[in-house]
Amino acid sequence: MIMGMRAFAFLVGIILLVVGVGGFIPNIVPEDRLVKIFKVNVWTNSLHVATGICAFVMALLRKRGSHILFLRITGITYGIWAILGFIYGENEIFGIIANNSADTWFHVIIALAGLILGFAARKEV
Repeated sequence: MIMGMRAFAFLVGIILLVVGVGGFIPNIVPEDRLVKIFKVNVWTNSLHVATGICAFVMALLRKRGSHILFLRITGITYGIWAILGFIYGENEIFGIIANNSADTWFHVIIALAGLILGFAARKEV
């Protein structure tokens, strides 16, 4: 199970880096929508890139439980981000972070996966 969670943290890193970096490429972000679905801006892209880098670092660290810590923190953080997304609806979160329903559900999926895997892990892992 350890390699499974470590691999998942690594996969989350890849997904978030692709989404984050992709958001900075004008040709694939017409009208500030990544693949015409996700509403993005520099703040959203930066948060995804930062989380993706953290995922890589924590997944590659050989320190015991680092990937579990990443999954837990990401689950909580993205859970809060998803709740804010539902509250703000189609408006920017705090007036700066791009948001729409597709973004919110993307964050719900990441949050649930992080929470389930991170907190289901055995303590001695």
